[in-house]
Amino acid sequence: MWRHDGKELFYIEGSNDTMAAAEISERKERPVVGKIHALFRTHRVPSPSWPYDVSADGNLFLINSMLQSAVPDPITLVVNWDAELKKR
Repeated sequence: MWRHDGKELFYIEGSNDTMAAAEISERKERPVVGKIHALFRTHRVPSPSWPYDVSADGNLFLINSMLQSAVPDPITLVVNWDAELKKR
């Protein structure tokens, strides 16, 4: 996706799902790729169409992402389990 002014190109690096940006300029009417930098890691949902969108100024991203639980699943710790087996 292009920033509205055409000076930056946003893309997801396929190997690690990282949102990246490439600075784009023009020299003699030809595009020139400048500095490329990683922005953040995504957890996007694989999709045959565009899984994200970028605001005109390039500061906001809307990404179709997998829901991740904020709280990990609880761990159950059973103590003295062998005594329970002996009762049976």
